[in-house]
Amino acid sequence: MTAATAWTPAATARRNAAQASALESWLDRGLAASAAARQRRAPRCNGDLEAWLAALAPLRARLIARLGLDRLPAATAPGLQRQRLAERLERWVWQPWTGAWGEALVLHPAATAAPRPVVVLTHALTSSPEAALGLGGPGRETALARALAARGAVVVVPRLVSGWPARLRLTRKARLAGLEWLGIETLMVQRLLDAVAGEADLDADRLAAVGFSRGGQVALHLAALDDRLSAVALASWFSQRATRLLADRDGRQACYLNSPEEEQFVPGWLLDFTDVQLAWLATPTPLFVSSGLDDPVVPWEQVQACFEPVAAVYAQLGLGDLAELLLHPAGHALAVAETVDFLARWLELSAAGAEFRLDASRPAGTTRPRLSGAAQARRRRARRARR
Repeated sequence: MTAATAWTPAATARRNAAQASALESWLDRGLAASAAARQRRAPRCNGDLEAWLAALAPLRARLIARLGLDRLPAATAPGLQRQRLAERLERWVWQPWTGAWGEALVLHPAATAAPRPVVVLTHALTSSPEAALGLGGPGRETALARALAARGAVVVVPRLVSGWPARLRLTRKARLAGLEWLGIETLMVQRLLDAVAGEADLDADRLAAVGFSRGGQVALHLAALDDRLSAVALASWFSQRATRLLADRDGRQACYLNSPEEEQFVPGWLLDFTDVQLAWLATPTPLFVSSGLDDPVVPWEQVQACFEPVAAVYAQLGLGDLAELLLHPAGHALAVAETVDFLARWLELSAAGAEFRLDASRPAGTTRPRLSGAAQARRRRARRARR
């Protein structure tokens, strides 16, 4: 080969591709090894709840560090600015830290007495609070929001920034500041929970989160970090995270590797976390995972495989009935009736279509729904242990 032929554009492109391929193979071997390292570092459950929660403490500390939560500003005094927009509809604004604010739209139930249970509904990133509540036409979360309000819940839909150009811009600026956009977003919603706790008409002891699609990631992070949740439901999100991040040749799923969703690539994430580890951190919070059998984004086989080690831990702890998996005949969609039934059980919501009253003026013959004595005892024991 002469010097002239060695420097043709085609030859240069081939050498460049060969070097890139070799380096990518080296990275792939390291990422594969991270799975084995994750297994070695995983806490072991021996069936004792308090010992299990103690074993999770280092993992939770690593989650806080990976998301940059320990580098975010301290909270301001919790409080909500509440604006009535229409009958049963409010706009809430809160300040998670000085210089920032969050917004939510809130659907109230009809004719219920305070304090009311609260469900924080984190929407898909192609959605919005307006779409989730059906303002201007039904969105993908609307049926769920309205069904929960019909059962007596206050449905709070925080605004998650939508549009990948905007989120990519925020992610890049956050990383230049040593932060992670996923951590910023999670902490903003967590500090909304702080504000809820200060409102007399809201029952902070009956507080749940439900997330659909990418909103499921926020709900899962909340459950992993915050023991105030009475229940969490994840729809069309929970899956094998390493596969979703890296398997771009798997035609059954949408892979993040060639997408603009840079926020998903938190440095060092796979050294510690998949959805399994995050769900372990949520124990003993009641957990409901649902996914469609025809979901083009999240293959049901991966959901099932990911759920098995989570269900195993709940079962070892004697809390097997607190973890539920539903694979339903649908695509990328919510299982509305089953999700409402799950949340109603743990929030003690009213019967469908009934007025939910806690005061002496409720009609004769009506009662507040109750969990069984055994279920109440399990929930109290689990929450005390986690705290």
